[in-house]
Amino acid sequence: MLSKITPAMTLTGAFFLQGLGLLWWSAVLDAHAGITMSFVLPGMLWAFCCGIAVVRASVACTAGVEGHMAGAVSGLNNTTLQIGAAIGVALLSTLAGKRTATELTGGANLTEASTSGHALALVGGVGLAVTGLVLAVVLWTSSRGQQETHGDAEAGTPVVVG
Repeated sequence: MLSKITPAMTLTGAFFLQGLGLLWWSAVLDAHAGITMSFVLPGMLWAFCCGIAVVRASVACTAGVEGHMAGAVSGLNNTTLQIGAAIGVALLSTLAGKRTATELTGGANLTEASTSGHALALVGGVGLAVTGLVLAVVLWTSSRGQQETHGDAEAGTPVVVG
């Protein structure tokens, strides 16, 4: 059954659920709310789907690569993942910091200002998840077209084009 589920299908679902988890997290984040509903459950949904997306994207990136190129491709994949994560954390931290500073200037206490800043960063994460979702849908539709034009390839076997 797993061979019938393409990387694009998995990534589409994972990015959708990541965005949903981050949106939920940003909506319920409250300094005075219980930790389970405002942090643990939405964070677990996001983290679970993030793990699925990372693994499935890595499999998709390295599928069909010839043996002598596997190390280079794997290294490029890992480097891209690390740089993307570093840039994402920097951007989202900047959003949180700017919002927190603005709220503090407006007279909010530190707890409220910090919560507002982190909620904005989570919404920024939703934007990144939507970007990933759109790219996964593009991958899905383009891989469907490639499968139709490469009908001689086995079902479920990645087709390397280019």
